[in-house]
Amino acid sequence: MLIEGTKGAVEIEQENNIRAIALGRLRSTGFIVEGYGNNTAGVPEYFIFWGAGWGHAVGLCQSGVAGMCEKGFKYDDILKKYYKGSAIRKMDY
Repeated sequence: MLIEGTKGAVEIEQENNIRAIALGRLRSTGFIVEGYGNNTAGVPEYFIFWGAGWGHAVGLCQSGVAGMCEKGFKYDDILKKYYKGSAIRKMDY
């Protein structure tokens, strides 16, 4: 993705590149960007970033887990909520 502005342009090619540009303010690289308010040149005047998670890309919301922990939920209940149909088992190595 190429982002151009009045101070230059930057090309985003991968997750780490996105995180470097965001300077630690981006919780997740799972998002969609939509441009709105096109000017006469057809260039969007503003953007909305629609987020889809917080960092792992495996379906576990860290904010949601933190909230469940604060409410007293145990690890097995939390995992069952996020990974329906999964089973927690002891692994013998």
